[in-house]
Amino acid sequence: MKKCIKILIGVGIFVIFINHTAWADKLYITDILKLRLWDGKGSGHSVVKIVGSGDVVDVISRDGKWAQVRTSDGKEGWLQSRFLVSKMTHSRRLARLERKHKAMIIQNSVLLEENAKLKTENNNLQTELDRIEKTSSELTESFESLKTESAGYVALKAKYDKISSQQNEQVKKVKKLEDELENYKTNYTIRWFLTGAGVLCFGVIVGLSARRKPRRSLLIR
Repeated sequence: MKKCIKILIGVGIFVIFINHTAWADKLYITDILKLRLWDGKGSGHSVVKIVGSGDVVDVISRDGKWAQVRTSDGKEGWLQSRFLVSKMTHSRRLARLERKHKAMIIQNSVLLEENAKLKTENNNLQTELDRIEKTSSELTESFESLKTESAGYVALKAKYDKISSQQNEQVKKVKKLEDELENYKTNYTIRWFLTGAGVLCFGVIVGLSARRKPRRSLLIR
């Protein structure tokens, strides 16, 4: 008998523990505007706090249609169980969605602003890129033109050097011919002078010879 009593007492304690654990759940205040939290079971007690729709409370215990709860700031009191629901209320969901919506609007505004800045930077970069490409194209054309002009200059310089060399050779030849001509003139003058002198001497000799012959003839006679 005592053993059965002990078993029943143990089962009762277990059931009480299970019930206490089961009721210690987080529930939401249902969709109403405001709700008084009393310090006892009934509206004749003092108001502990005003809770609103969507507030989260911890259920401590239940007694019929009443439930003892603890708010998020640690206040304890009683309210009717019918105002407690296990799912998040529509108003709380709506408030959460509104907060998310506002956050998304702010984020979208920031993204739009960043997108506008990026577009401006992209346009500036594109303009700079176009300018660089134009400058590069102009430099390429200038380089090609310079190469062409340089090639023409090199060819002209080579031709000029060749003509200058030929001209120098011609000048040397002319100088040589002038020297030879000058030598020839000098030699010719000398030869002419010597020839004239020889003729003159020959004439003198002939003249002298002509004068002496008569005297010899006179002596012979």
